[in-house]
Amino acid sequence: MASKASDQRIKPIDVVGLAALRFQRKLSFDDIAKITDIPKATAYKKIKDLEAIFNPEAIEAYERNKPEILSAVEKALVSDMLDPVRREKASLNNTAYAFQQIYQANRNSRGLAGSITEHRQAYDIEISMVDSEIKRLESRFSGKHDVIDVPLEGDNGT
Repeated sequence: MASKASDQRIKPIDVVGLAALRFQRKLSFDDIAKITDIPKATAYKKIKDLEAIFNPEAIEAYERNKPEILSAVEKALVSDMLDPVRREKASLNNTAYAFQQIYQANRNSRGLAGSITEHRQAYDIEISMVDSEIKRLESRFSGKHDVIDVPLEGDNGT
């Protein structure tokens, strides 16, 4: 017959449930341990790292200062992209991707980002204008152009 300690090692722990008991119901670790029938130390260990994430005051402070925080992260990432020592340790693509994500999040937090549909419509209009200009120029110069060989500077013709 298995001991209670070995049963608890096998039993999965519902971290989401523990978090709900701690952060929504505001229960102590002792109460959580009693309710869930797990050791207090186990409840503490599973929940402690989540406290920083679910701290309402910290979340509110972050939300109030999000644009400034994201701008500071952007600045740090740009500095990283320009630092040759950092380039040896991390790929430029990874840092550039991180910058792109933070930049877009910052624009969103400031209400500056347009929808994908708006951007797509703008690109479609630009492409249409370029296509029209190409067709206009092609019809204007069709059959009227000669190939002229113009040597480049420093080119001796060989």
